[in-house]
Amino acid sequence: MGTILKDKTKFQPRKGNANLENLKKFQAFLSRLKKKGVLDDSVYNQIRPTAAFTPTLYGLPKVHKDNVPLRPILWSIGSLTYQCASWLSKSLKELRRQPSTAKDTFHFIKMIADHELGCNHIMCSFDVKNLFTNIIVDFTVNLILDKVFAEKESKVHGLNQTDLRKMFNWTCKNTVQRKILYTGGWGSNGFTDCTFDGRCIYELVD
Repeated sequence: MGTILKDKTKFQPRKGNANLENLKKFQAFLSRLKKKGVLDDSVYNQIRPTAAFTPTLYGLPKVHKDNVPLRPILWSIGSLTYQCASWLSKSLKELRRQPSTAKDTFHFIKMIADHELGCNHIMCSFDVKNLFTNIIVDFTVNLILDKVFAEKESKVHGLNQTDLRKMFNWTCKNTVQRKILYTGGWGSNGFTDCTFDGRCIYELVD
């Protein structure tokens, strides 16, 4: 895990833990949306955090690969924007329903079961290295917003484009969820900070 964190193009050490400060700022942001009538009581109570747990990083061994590298896993339940990120994911799930998307191996087998493959066909699989640390956040957010707000007057659960962008920035860029508390962790669940051994904090670099 230490090798992953030594990549200066992806991670930078930082001083202190801004969890509590960010918690207050995020609560204030949600409160403003509620006062404007953008969020109803149900959604507000669902996504408003009352505590700020720092996500924990651990690794699962890839036993099928040489030298058994670790797959970074981020435990982010209870962190600053976990509930908000989960709500956004559910609210926008229809955007992920594409005919070329397979959710798992079993789904893929079902998709191709009725296709006749000739002797000239070759099936291949591509492995994306360090997928989440290489995703360009601003580009992805703009892509989602362009899709959601194809019609200018569109809203998502009362959120206009400006409000939704700010919510994305909180869940994907500005929070402790994309930083790494160097106990050795890193994550991709929309956070900028997390924990590995509990001593150092690392920031995931865009």
